[in-house]
Amino acid sequence: MKVLEDIYTVSDAEETVNSVFITSEKGTIVIDTMRAPADGELLQAHISSQTAKPVYLTINSHHHPDHTFGNSAFSAPIVSTETTRDLMEERLPAIWSKVTGDTQKLPLPNITFRGELKIHLRDKTIRMIEVGGHAPGTCVIYIPERKAIFTSDLVFVGRFPFMGDANLTEWIEALRLLESLDIEHVLPGHGKPSGPDAIVSQREWLERFSGRIRELMQDDGDTDSVLDRLVHEFDIPDFRHAMLRDMLPIFASENI
Repeated sequence: MKVLEDIYTVSDAEETVNSVFITSEKGTIVIDTMRAPADGELLQAHISSQTAKPVYLTINSHHHPDHTFGNSAFSAPIVSTETTRDLMEERLPAIWSKVTGDTQKLPLPNITFRGELKIHLRDKTIRMIEVGGHAPGTCVIYIPERKAIFTSDLVFVGRFPFMGDANLTEWIEALRLLESLDIEHVLPGHGKPSGPDAIVSQREWLERFSGRIRELMQDDGDTDSVLDRLVHEFDIPDFRHAMLRDMLPIFASENI
């Protein structure tokens, strides 16, 4: 989908995860590469159908496989936060082996940063801002001249978020930071491109959700019964139950 004259968003065949690419006079920047080498190849083909500018940089917004396992389709340098690279190296090789059958090595970022990294192009700036929240080391990618932001998985539009590596306190704080930016175009990690209301909605939902977890855990303390209440109140899909059960004690201990 063409969002602006030089910013595109692409979903995989099942529309489960998004990538973004940005064109410039220097070349094309890819943000996240989807969940498998084959997805990365399809992404590369789609980019080639839209622009003759070759990919000269790939960004991994965080370490999760559905955002990084298409890296092998791109020969350009990969940039991420230092924490994202460390987590990819530590946690992903076994999963990568199952996906690829050990036919190739997991491509890791070879450019890393902490805090913020800027790329200054002729007509726009690419700001990579480390915020954490969804996963340690998560960064968002903000293009102020276009009033556009790739939120990574800080924003899920129309679906229940994955929280298996989350810190809800950091997540809410990160969304507040995003709300302070001049934004018109929100490109989420999952779901349809939206406006800035998507950021506000995600923060308000997380505040309600985390507050309810603390209330229920304090009143009851039994993880299974608390999960049952949350499933009913927040319409949590079946495939997220195990994740949430594991995370409930951690979320309840956060000081939000």
